[in-house]
Amino acid sequence: MELINERREGIKTELREWINNWDGLNGLEGFEGYMLPKVTELGLEWDGCEWFHNSIMSRVWIESDEVQLEINLKDGNVVFRSRG
Repeated sequence: MELINERREGIKTELREWINNWDGLNGLEGFEGYMLPKVTELGLEWDGCEWFHNSIMSRVWIESDEVQLEINLKDGNVVFRSRG
């Protein structure tokens, strides 16, 4: 279990750093286009994104953990929530 949590925290750290470098251009489509290469590099499955209460809510699937990771981006803050 500790290895799973360690891996998940590593994924969150890499995604947070990646997201923080996004230029914010082209809205939702720009975000999705920006995220796809990193998600693929990390071996994750993209599960889409949408506007949600003035924020971008996106989801990736961590297949090895059988967990969906929600990523909420609002006002430069990145918040993660795991659902599994």
